[in-house]
Amino acid sequence: MRRALVALLALLGVVSLALGIAAGTVWSAADTATARVSVKDPGLVVTTAPGLLEGLPGRVTVTAKSQGGAPVLLAIGRDRDVQAYVDGIPHTTLTGFDKADPNRITAETSAGAGQDGAQQPQPAQQPQIPDPATSDLWVQSESGKGSATLVREPDEQQGRWVLVATGDGATAAPTTFTFSWPQEAGNPWTVPLIAIGIVLLVAAAALAALFFWWYAVRPARAPARTVPPQQQALEEQQASEQREPEPREPEQQEPQQQKPAHQKETP
Repeated sequence: MRRALVALLALLGVVSLALGIAAGTVWSAADTATARVSVKDPGLVVTTAPGLLEGLPGRVTVTAKSQGGAPVLLAIGRDRDVQAYVDGIPHTTLTGFDKADPNRITAETSAGAGQDGAQQPQPAQQPQIPDPATSDLWVQSESGKGSATLVREPDEQQGRWVLVATGDGATAAPTTFTFSWPQEAGNPWTVPLIAIGIVLLVAAAALAALFFWWYAVRPARAPARTVPPQQQALEEQQASEQREPEPREPEQQEPQQQKPAHQKETP
């Protein structure tokens, strides 16, 4: 019974410790929250709806990729300035998170950008915009060939800033976007499970040591039984009375030798 109790506590401790470690590694949440969207015909400009960049707390990292290695420009501007910039231009607006899949972002394409398979104008007929790289509307911008990445820190004026993604003013805007926000990695069950496992293992070790001392070490170190003198004398008397007396052999007397009459005692 004692061994079974110690073994059960040790087993539960090992299982709880293993589950805690697994919760902190294998079952741990990712350290970033990511949402993606792909637009087939984005038009000349892609913008975000106000508030999308602040969809999750913390800084946001936006990566955009274009087709065929075309140039990519990512910029941050005020919502009203961006709205005036894209007015009358075929563009796509990234509106928000998909309710069915939070890891995807929904998009709405304006008329003339090929939404729902509408016929596209020929490249020579497509409107052009001034080179966005020289615009003074942006408070932050990043550019690259084929792809670009922009990191936006949180701002006090949330919802007032939007993202602009375009090419060189004549080529189509990027088609693939990835938004990433940092989040705390880990699992809420990691620390409790590890703590419970350690407590159970310590309890098993303590019980094992206690049982070993109680049943092995303690009897060997027990002091000798002390009896008061009076009680000891009484016990010895009772023991002697209980013993039967041993039979004694009769003593044989040696015959006395008589002295001869002619023998006289010498004075």
